[in-house]
Amino acid sequence: MAHGYDVSEAVQTLFFFMNMSISSFVIFLFAGYFVANAASERQRADALLLNTLPKEVVPVLKSGQETIADYFETSTIMFCDMVGSTPMFEDMKPAEVVDWLNEVFTMFDKLTEKYGLEKIRTIGDNYMVAAGVPTPRPDHATAMASLALEMLQGLNDIPARAGKSMAFRFGINSGPVVAGIIGKTKFQYDIWGDTVNVASRMESHGEAGNVHISAATHDLIKDEFDCLYRGKTPIKGKDDMDTWYIVGPK
Repeated sequence: MAHGYDVSEAVQTLFFFMNMSISSFVIFLFAGYFVANAASERQRADALLLNTLPKEVVPVLKSGQETIADYFETSTIMFCDMVGSTPMFEDMKPAEVVDWLNEVFTMFDKLTEKYGLEKIRTIGDNYMVAAGVPTPRPDHATAMASLALEMLQGLNDIPARAGKSMAFRFGINSGPVVAGIIGKTKFQYDIWGDTVNVASRMESHGEAGNVHISAATHDLIKDEFDCLYRGKTPIKGKDDMDTWYIVGPK
């Protein structure tokens, strides 16, 4: 029969509180770890949303609002598309193609951020930007014109590869649009309306190395930019339209 030491009630009480303190401390450490980890994951998720969506709409999305859509009475939309990409890339390795496009679009991204405009998306070698969306601004057209001209200069500054240089067409139009978020698992902020369609037509009916603009945009920038009248231009799906090329700031 085993015999233990007689322990006073005070010592027993001391050991009891020591055990409780150590257990509480361990629980506190684990709780702190999980809370910190949850906060870190939340910050990471927020950063991903901010990289995907405009910062103005992220809080609305997180609030649980199911339909996020707004009407903007005036805005400016630009499309940039590479000319002759298929024959240019056909004898290049995939990694070389991606690396080159990444160099160009990274430059586009930096300039878009510099002017405070909103990159909407890239599709292949096509790049789309909006001004005045999702934050209205009175200088949306002049800001977009300045961005387009600096993008053109940036393309000229990128060294040729294997004797090849990229050339882009730029098309700009101004007017009302609807903007909002679509998708439930992969969110995308997008814009719709005839203004967008005409901007796309300005790009596709333009010429490499030029910024092709509609009459709506020309009316907004003509006091600050010199523009070359192109004449009545046949536009697919539209009547002949007056269009211009931006020459440069006045």
